[in-house]
This record gives sequence, structure tokens and C-alpha cells, in this order.
Amino acid sequence: MLADRNALNNSLNAPIDIGFDHHIRNAADRHNYEGFVRPDAWFNGYDGVKVGAHFSGSYLRQKHKVQASVWINTGFGQSLPKGGVDTQHDAISFNLRYENATDFILRGSSFNIRARQLDGLHLYGGGLRWQLPGRATVLSLDAKYMLRADSTDLTYLLYPEQWEPEQWNGIATAQLWDRFDHRGGSMTIALKARSSAVGSGSHFGQISLTAVEEKKLGQLQLRVRLFGQYADGAMPRESALYLAGASPEEMMEDKYVRSIGFVPYDWLGYGAEMNHFQHGGGLNLRGYAGYLAPELVGEENELLFTYMGNSGWAVNGELDVDGLFPIRPRATRRWLHIDAYLFGDVGAITYLNTNNNQLLTDPRADAGAGFCFTIKRWWRFSDVRPLTIRFDMPLLLSRLPAAEDDYFGFRYLVAVGRTF
Repeated sequence: MLADRNALNNSLNAPIDIGFDHHIRNAADRHNYEGFVRPDAWFNGYDGVKVGAHFSGSYLRQKHKVQASVWINTGFGQSLPKGGVDTQHDAISFNLRYENATDFILRGSSFNIRARQLDGLHLYGGGLRWQLPGRATVLSLDAKYMLRADSTDLTYLLYPEQWEPEQWNGIATAQLWDRFDHRGGSMTIALKARSSAVGSGSHFGQISLTAVEEKKLGQLQLRVRLFGQYADGAMPRESALYLAGASPEEMMEDKYVRSIGFVPYDWLGYGAEMNHFQHGGGLNLRGYAGYLAPELVGEENELLFTYMGNSGWAVNGELDVDGLFPIRPRATRRWLHIDAYLFGDVGAITYLNTNNNQLLTDPRADAGAGFCFTIKRWWRFSDVRPLTIRFDMPLLLSRLPAAEDDYFGFRYLVAVGRTF
């Protein structure tokens, strides 16, 4: 007897079983394509309450994987920066993704296509992925096009001035990702090359390398991130490299920060001092979140802001110390995990001089302590992702913002998720 690896092609009418999505994981049914439907609701400060439905389906969680959501944006409960009511928000939002394994072509390979009109962003893309058999190595190719059709779509954003509207941003990406386990720890490496795609309103090229080392030191755990990027051309603001955190393009992949409504407005913006919000990414110099990072350059002391650029490097480190204090109350140990750590960041970013050459700024650095609170279980729901809230205190800065006087002082920021 030979096992039937695909029961869907045994008849002209594929066996399909549709049920309610109760978020409780059961064994996959090898005889049917399984689909699950549930009502869905969300919120942002511009659309207000969003009500709709979500469908997910797959065969053995490997073939013909579909994720589809659609919402009606009611506008009820809007929370805009200047108050009031704005009815120019999108009437409907949707998010669609299809993925299928292509083992018949190359073992461990798959392809995906996706489309969404969500939070003012039109995004269309697709890609190929290949995980080498028996290894952690992953190769991927991806292309996507993004558009914010007019200025009203910027109202959704935490940083509306950092996105270029009415212009297609097409990006082609090739990436190699690998993980190496070694005695006492592991290392992951991601080598990524990106360039503007055909039809894009801007033209650029970019290559970056990220290496993350994790190592156990007795009851402590050390994580070190090395990052370097070189890019050239007219980089769109939403895809640029940022000194303190993630780019607006990267923030679109996190539902908590892709739109206004969850982050207090007085924590946002760029100015002469740091603010209290940071989303991990970029050079991740968290002590300079919200800081314009001005530099006087050239013989004429021209004032340039270096909070974003094309190229740069960074070293980030975190030392978890919560292993020294194994306090896990019975009431929370199953669903809540708390990390305590010391951290330090150092890096430099480039700016363009009057001859349009990239020059590195002097390095900036920060150090301090932080906590991460992770809700790892949501009651009995097995497929709801954990949520991590991060509270960092960059107590020490190497270069002070103009509005500050003390290199050592109490500063804090709040974020969703960890950088590495």
C-alpha cells in the first residue's frame, strides 16, 4: 500500500469541509480541504470600528493555504490627532493571501500571491520560497508594489510626513536566511538585496546583512545583533534606513502600529528631543527615537537632519538577567512571561553632502535597561499570536539632543515586540 498524499484530486469535485473558526487547534483532516470562517472586528483611529469576516483554509496546512479578510469601515469611534470627524476614510478594507507548496517542482519550495487595500495602502505582490531539505537555509524572491493614492491616505499613518503619496513604490527582493546552532547558542544570518521594480516612481539599489548571535551564559542570555546596509539612488522615504527604528514600510506589517489609534499622539513626531515610542528595526538606536539628529556639515556648517538615510551600520546588544530572579507567580506563569535585560546600541548613518556623496556621521550610542511583557497564551485559543509590550529606559546617551543637558538621566519608551 502506498499513502495517498493528496486526497483532493481523487474526484472531479474536491472534498471541502467548511466550519466555524473557534481558534482551537485540532488534528488536520487528510480527506478534506478544510476552511474556517469567523466574524472579525478591528479598530484604528481613522476608520474607527471595522467589522467584517475572516476565512482561512488549507489542505493538511500545507497546500492551497488561503487567508482572506474583509471589513466595512464604520467610522464609529474615530480618534484623530486634531479631533473631530473625517469621513474620507476608506469604505471597505480587504486583505488576501494565497500560498501553495510546489514540492512537485522543487522539494521544500512554495509560492505566494497577495493583495490588500488596508489602512490607506494598496499593496500587491507575490514571491517564491525554498527551504533546503534537511537544513534551516531559506532562499526567497519577492516583488511588491505599494501605493497611497492621495493625501487622505496619509491620515492613517503615525508618521504621515514619512510617506510619499501618489507614487508607486515597487520593490524586488532576494534574500538568503540561515541559522547555525552551536554549543551554548545559535546564530542567524540574513543577507538581503533589494532594488526598485519596473514601474516604480523611485530608482534605488540596496544590500544589507543582519547577523544575530544568541548565547547562554549560565543563568543569563546574551543576544548581539550586527547590522550593515549600503544603498544608493533615490530611496523613497517609507523605505529608507532609520536611525532609531523601523521604516514606515516595515511598520505596515504590524497591525498595532500600521495606523493611528493605539499610540498616544504626543509620543509621535520628530523634534529636538526623543519621544516615547519606538518600533524595532533600522539601526535600532532606541535612545534617539523621535530625534531629528541634526548635523552641521561642510565649511558652511549646513544643517542636515540624519534621523534617516540610505546606508549605515549598528551593533545592538541585550543581556537577559531575569534568570537570576526566577519569580513566576502561579496566577500568571501559564500565560505571561516577563523578561528583564540590560541593553546597549551603537551605530552611524549616512547623509548626502553638497556633491551628493554619502558620508557617515560620527557614531551615536545609548545604554540602559528594559522589560518585555509577553502574553504567550490567550485563554484556550491556540492560534492567537503572543503579544509583547516592551518598556525600555535608555538612561545613557553618548551625544545629547539639543533640548537635554545630562548624559545620564531617566528616559523611557514603549514599543510592541522586540527587535531581535
